Amino acid sequence: MTMVTVSVGVNSMFGVAYKNSVECYVSSSANVGGLFLVNVQTGHFERELFNGSESLKLVHGICSKSDGKVVLVDRGASKVREFDVVSKQMTNLAGFGHTESRLR
Repeated sequence: MTMVTVSVGVNSMFGVAYKNSVECYVSSSANVGGLFLVNVQTGHFERELFNGSESLKLVHGICSKSDGKVVLVDRGASKVREFDVVSKQMTNLAGFGHTESRLR
């Protein structure tokens, strides 16, 4: 097992979603966090999305889909979103951007 150190605050890590046998996505809700692509063999990582940006307010949980896209919970925007890792486009899947429930 390879340990990966990402300097965004381990206490802020919320999710891991595997891309393949060598790379995985890691989400961090830290102010300097976001969505990271990590190579578990080399320890190299790149930030794909930044928290506080127009496309991502505050990432929480994530999962990967069989088509390679990453579904994430953007708690800052109160939405569930899909990130296309090839085109770098974000699509809203659910949520209205409000914190209160619409079901009463």
